[in-house]
Amino acid sequence: WKSPRFSFLRGKSRWLSAHLLYSSLGSSRLEVNAGLAASYLLSREAELLARYNYTMFETFNSENDYIENRFTAGFRYRL
Repeated sequence: WKSPRFSFLRGKSRWLSAHLLYSSLGSSRLEVNAGLAASYLLSREAELLARYNYTMFETFNSENDYIENRFTAGFRYRL
């Protein structure tokens, strides 16, 4: 995997990061994965989380190709 990762908008109460990963096995397979994640602190104990992830997988046999878009959101409370 080759993976450049970027983090920006870092602060005491929030952060935003992005990544791009890709892998290739000659001319028979290609996989690309990209994502974006964010976090926002509501207080010292509570945090909102969100993440988007895109995956594309291509092979020489087109029956096995797929594209996936995934979004997740969450809430974290620390005791």
